[in-house]
Amino acid sequence: MGRGTGAQLPARPGSGIAVKRVHITWADSIAPEPVTWAWSGSLEPLYEGSEDSDGIGPESSESSGRIAAGTIAIAAGPEGVGKSSFGITIAALVSTGRLHGAWFGTPRTVLYAAVEDSWAHTLVPRLMAAGADLARIGRFEVVSDEDLAATLSLPHDNDLFEAAISDHDVALVVLDPLMSLVSDRIDTHREREVREALDPLAKIADRTKAVILGIAHWNKGSGSDISARITGSGAFKNVPRAIFGFGRDPESLDGGCVMTQSKNSLGRSDLPSIRYRIESATVGTPHGDAHTGRLVVLGVSDRSLAEILATANSGEKGKGRAEKLTPAQEFILTYVQAYGDAHGEVASRDLLTQGAIEGFKENDLSKARNAMRNLVGTRKTGTDGGWNWFLTDEGVNAQSGNAAAA
Repeated sequence: MGRGTGAQLPARPGSGIAVKRVHITWADSIAPEPVTWAWSGSLEPLYEGSEDSDGIGPESSESSGRIAAGTIAIAAGPEGVGKSSFGITIAALVSTGRLHGAWFGTPRTVLYAAVEDSWAHTLVPRLMAAGADLARIGRFEVVSDEDLAATLSLPHDNDLFEAAISDHDVALVVLDPLMSLVSDRIDTHREREVREALDPLAKIADRTKAVILGIAHWNKGSGSDISARITGSGAFKNVPRAIFGFGRDPESLDGGCVMTQSKNSLGRSDLPSIRYRIESATVGTPHGDAHTGRLVVLGVSDRSLAEILATANSGEKGKGRAEKLTPAQEFILTYVQAYGDAHGEVASRDLLTQGAIEGFKENDLSKARNAMRNLVGTRKTGTDGGWNWFLTDEGVNAQSGNAAAA
């Protein structure tokens, strides 16, 4: 069998069409490589102090890879649910070598291109609250011949973009929001045009082995397909190798939200969803305190964002409202009702200790509480990281109904 690399056809004189040629690379000359996971696991470095942390631990990168080095990833959701805070969090972890994956233990450089937020008032305080190494995070801008700062425009500025990544050995680039950095000459609702920006971006990621994380907004649709909710053409969900959806959990009593990975082209599709919330934080500056927010991981969610959206769309009761209680859930309700203090609260550590005596595993009790957050609420106590559990109004009514039925 012939093994030539290809043939070249001449362009017609005066056609203005660039000369092209076929280039064939035979598969037996391509060395196979394993996937290098830039992020694997479930943000374990942020679990410290979480009420659910005992049930979660780091998994091997082979089984829990989420974002591969050298690829594009998208974080999408409606306004105000922390998708930009997720970008800040990942940037902070990469800059300090705390992100579980191939770069763990090795602080790496991050570039951040932001269009909507102020660096002085918003981004730097958020990075400080997230524990970032500010010396390793660079504000990415392009500058004109007159030294005037301009917004990055893709694909027009691709050469400058790739050179910056290579010159500074960058591991992560955050584009927030991605659509605002796509050239205004491209119709972002046309697949073919959007690919003119995203396909070259994917090749830049592959050549530099950097992760390019784009922040995106949701459209006004109401479906439960997280990837399909991304504003713009289908290319925004087809080109990235990983997509994460962010949204509120309407049944959460503590402002909880859920992050679900809806696409993982190079890894598992059944990785657990992460429960989190955005908490206020204060950081000191030379001009006084700055008040900002930070993403706090609460643990693994018992249901995915897709399930939450489907429940909201159908009007059916959510998973956390199941009528039939498990033995672990019945124990929790009975214990809190029997031993609650003047405010109806019990220390979670006391409940978990008694539960172990009665044969319940701590992880099972934590999961049981998570599955009935409409019945049992939680409150953090003081600065020692302790948590109290209490019956919500619905939980009190449920227990009263059970007692009456008995």
